[in-house]
Amino acid sequence: ESVELLREYNITTVIASAGKRFPGTEITTTETAYLRLHGDEKLYASAYSDEKLERYAYMVKDWLEDGKEVWVFFNNTITGNAVTDADKLRDLVLNL
Repeated sequence: ESVELLREYNITTVIASAGKRFPGTEITTTETAYLRLHGDEKLYASAYSDEKLERYAYMVKDWLEDGKEVWVFFNNTITGNAVTDADKLRDLVLNL
């Protein structure tokens, strides 16, 4: 029901990766895909594996091919992983 309401009122879902702290979803409800990556294992601190980044790259590529506007934010910044992970994800998406 909540997903249908979000679609009806054109409200974008936030697809979040928050370690093992919160459950996630991969549902988009508007023409915008909004992905927040807070850390794979440890919230705000852990880097993403190449395998996990590749999985996200395919998601981003699919959304782009569907005509969606895609926003990806990395917030795994405590140990500086965000910039490295963002660069890796960008390169993966560009090379798919």
